[in-house]
Amino acid sequence: MNSYFSKFQNGIFAVVKLDGKLSLYFGENSWWLLDDWENDILNDNYFQEIESLKIEFESIHNAFKTEYSDLDKSTYLPSLYIDFDHKELYNNFFDQALENRIIEGWKGIFIENQNQFLEMIPENCRYWKI
Repeated sequence: MNSYFSKFQNGIFAVVKLDGKLSLYFGENSWWLLDDWENDILNDNYFQEIESLKIEFESIHNAFKTEYSDLDKSTYLPSLYIDFDHKELYNNFFDQALENRIIEGWKGIFIENQNQFLEMIPENCRYWKI
């Protein structure tokens, strides 16, 4: 079976808030080291750089519904919530302290408990809920 999810390997799902709008992205860890992208972020180029990483909520939600019984669901859940409006990064990715790789003036927080982290994601973006 050719799974929708087979393309999501070796990376992190990130829910990103900008101008009150939420989007979902999937990319390798280096995309989420905000301090490495500081100039691009401050010059409003960062979102052009990550545009190809964007995933439509409806597409992944429909795939979850279709492939639910065959999935290791925890593999395809978000591990980052990045709020550009409030300059906050919430990390649930345990392999790297992404919460420490932020721009000056930002707040970075590691949330160890996955359920507590997922509760932060607004209801309309919880694509894994079927």
